[in-house]
Amino acid sequence: MRYWVTKPAERTFHCHCEMYRKLHGAIFVTFSTVPEDGFAIEQGEEKIGRFESSALMSRPLCTGCGCQLYSQWSPAPGLSISRRARSMKGRFRAPGA
Repeated sequence: MRYWVTKPAERTFHCHCEMYRKLHGAIFVTFSTVPEDGFAIEQGEEKIGRFESSALMSRPLCTGCGCQLYSQWSPAPGLSISRRARSMKGRFRAPGA
């Protein structure tokens, strides 16, 4: 799975709710929210499944390993994708670089 974030984060924050503490085995998880048009999947799109964790929250995940890739909150469609900062790896580069 490979993706690009091509626009700056609109905000970065920590969540310490019980669900994320259990999911990550940590006292909090850090998120960065980026505009939807600043996020692109370069490789592995065919492996993406979705888990609707509530009527308002969709969680795309890798069907191979089960890793949650990001989350989308339906009251704000097309505005942003909440991304886990922990899933970012390596240097930030422009697509195709």
